[in-house]
Amino acid sequence: MSSTKKSAKPYVEKTGSKKSAPERATARIRQKALAAVDAPLAGDLPNTERDDTTLADVFPVPPARTAEVNADPDRVPLSQAMKKPGKSKGGKKPAAAKPVKAPKAVAEPKTKKMSGLDAAAQVLATAKKPLNAKDLIAAMAEQKLWTSPGGKTPHSTLYAAMLREINDKGKDARFKKVERGLFTIA
Repeated sequence: MSSTKKSAKPYVEKTGSKKSAPERATARIRQKALAAVDAPLAGDLPNTERDDTTLADVFPVPPARTAEVNADPDRVPLSQAMKKPGKSKGGKKPAAAKPVKAPKAVAEPKTKKMSGLDAAAQVLATAKKPLNAKDLIAAMAEQKLWTSPGGKTPHSTLYAAMLREINDKGKDARFKKVERGLFTIA
């Protein structure tokens, strides 16, 4: 016979949700803890002021340890223990004065790097005949106006950018398409 391990059927609450055994245990512990915390709020303890309620009041201590717990210097009221750190009222310390920094020296404005389109317009202005994108890229590199930052097809990028400028700006464009693939300055 093959031994198949039967899995335990999950517990199903009346609501229809399935919970595993650890989830049920966690839920029971959570209910007990909430009942213990709600008890001081409901006034079941002799001292009903929330500010003076300590953990020892909520969770009773055996009589043998009561004197030891009362003598504990770390014992704080429950409301103080539940406060978030950094949210204390009043006792703020004044901020330390920050050291004054010397003013920065005014840097010389950096020369803006010429764009590919600006370089192409400059090359076409000096050219005597219309050029295609590959010739423009070669001329720009030769004149050290612009070099590709490492792209594989800078001529395609330049061609597309020049067409985009012609389409967007119309008569105000710097370039004019003379023939297929050939551009001149407008």
